[in-house]
Amino acid sequence: MAGTWQASLAVAAGVELRLLLELTNTAEGSFEGIVTSLDQGNARIPCTATTNAPNRVQLKLPKVNSTFAGEISSDGSELQGQWRQGASTLPLAFKRMASAPNLQIGRAHV
Repeated sequence: MAGTWQASLAVAAGVELRLLLELTNTAEGSFEGIVTSLDQGNARIPCTATTNAPNRVQLKLPKVNSTFAGEISSDGSELQGQWRQGASTLPLAFKRMASAPNLQIGRAHV
């Protein structure tokens, strides 16, 4: 599961926020990482990740009161699930990237 992943979160009709997820292995055998909101000034949000069942993953982002719960595809190329922030729940699919991109400050797609 360690690596770089990218997704677009549809937050409103015609508005998507691009997210970059960078996960690393910890010495304890779990995962930690950073979610970067590319369309919000490259805001970097720390997260922890757990796998509580085969092919299942949960990300916790307490700084923004958010979680992601989903499944890893059989080929390991996608994390598909639900993003929860406050009372909102939205579908989200992270796709594995070969390498981390150069981060450029962008704007939400409107």
